[in-house]
Amino acid sequence: MCETTDARAGGRLVLVTGATGRIGKHVVNELLRRGFKVRAISSGRRADNERSEGVEWRSKDFSTSIDFDCDLEGCDAVIHLAAEIAERSRMQRVNVEATRALASASERAGVAVFCYTSSASVYGNSLSRIVTEESPTLTPDRDIKSEYGAPDFLRAYGRTKLLGEIALREEARSAEYVILRPTMVVDVDDVLRLGDLGHIRRSLTARRHAHYIYVADVADVIVSLVERGLIRHGPTAHVSTYNVAEDEFPECSYAAIFRKLRKSTGDRKFEVLPAPMIADRLVSFARFGALPVRFTFGQMLFATNKLKNEGYPPRFGLEQLYRQAIRQMSEVPRRP
Repeated sequence: MCETTDARAGGRLVLVTGATGRIGKHVVNELLRRGFKVRAISSGRRADNERSEGVEWRSKDFSTSIDFDCDLEGCDAVIHLAAEIAERSRMQRVNVEATRALASASERAGVAVFCYTSSASVYGNSLSRIVTEESPTLTPDRDIKSEYGAPDFLRAYGRTKLLGEIALREEARSAEYVILRPTMVVDVDDVLRLGDLGHIRRSLTARRHAHYIYVADVADVIVSLVERGLIRHGPTAHVSTYNVAEDEFPECSYAAIFRKLRKSTGDRKFEVLPAPMIADRLVSFARFGALPVRFTFGQMLFATNKLKNEGYPPRFGLEQLYRQAIRQMSEVPRRP
């Protein structure tokens, strides 16, 4: 039996899955800031400090139920963030079957816009350095280790997120679907943790492109595209895919980030002597057997021209992220 709710009062109602996750918390706050009402789904217990005004919280474990009809009653849009990242045994159910079921239920409910957060991992290791939305992706129906030099769980994650994209395209009837492929989504705490890396790891990763994208920018893009879709909603299904990154940021490598943090904080824990790139590649090859003809993740560049041409450059940017991190570091005692 479906619960009744008056959550539509005062704004359009958006269903958000994964609402307490890394991106979800920012998305919920951004929706509320713009005057939306939110029906938030989470698989776990929400924190006591999670906002409740304007939010209807629901708990759902996708391993036991992927029936979304009641959850979608009265919803104008869906933002699907929930995903299984670590446990391979749950990925097919959570990342593929639940995504298909949610899209199917959204079509029945007459949802206007469906935004799905996929991942840049769907590309694996590219054969070309520049990666656009039209670049080849992983083979979705089987694991080919040579396509992606990464741990088994990460290859499975990339494939199941891609299968989720395919499910959306197959279910699309009348809603507008937006698929986003963000790179490394980070917040201030992730920058702070860079100081905890060991010397050898800092040295080996120093020359890699970090592919950082500020979580606040990801949330802004998600909500902006949903808002745009609700304004222009028409009767024909449309599926758009966008890379979400800030790969052109000048200080893009880990070494450059370390130097920035060292200079700004004076903390010697950020000192690093970069190892030759070949050393990093050899370690990767020894661990994962990635073919040397492919570019590693740290060598690839993710193009975002498509998103920018539609008027969505990063609203906050990595510079603001680093300023916040440096400000927090300056408030704690410095290491000798």
